[in-house]
Amino acid sequence: MTHYAMSAGLLAAVKPRFEAFTRHEGGHLLWQLEMHRGAWGRLYVDGRSWSAAAIAWVLDGRPLVVGSRLWRVCAEPRCIAPWHRSVTAVPWGPRRRAAANGTLLRRKMLARAAASGFDAKRIARRLRGVTGPVGEPVTSWAAAGKDQDQ
Repeated sequence: MTHYAMSAGLLAAVKPRFEAFTRHEGGHLLWQLEMHRGAWGRLYVDGRSWSAAAIAWVLDGRPLVVGSRLWRVCAEPRCIAPWHRSVTAVPWGPRRRAAANGTLLRRKMLARAAASGFDAKRIARRLRGVTGPVGEPVTSWAAAGKDQDQ
């Protein structure tokens, strides 16, 4: 296994610069500079672009294998804290979980409304085309096609 590595001298030089760009807040370590593509912090070290989360991970003394990925466990997009990262894939990230919960809630609302005798198609259009029963995956474009066929 090959690990990402910085020499001890380079780590010592990077640490104060890195800490100047971060802020501790409510258990998070927040990146203060611009986010690359709006998603993650970057820092140039010795002519190479590094992920701010990877630098935080290495500065914390944790090994980082070349080719591995640091997965975000925290819902705060600017958080680069090593204790809010994982080297194993998180099955449902915070954004994906929130999106799935929203879809499930819309489906449950639709099922309850239909059971109460309300017009399910009309409600589905207001809920952005979610027309399937609870647990059945239905996309908006598929729901729109069903409405046109009938």
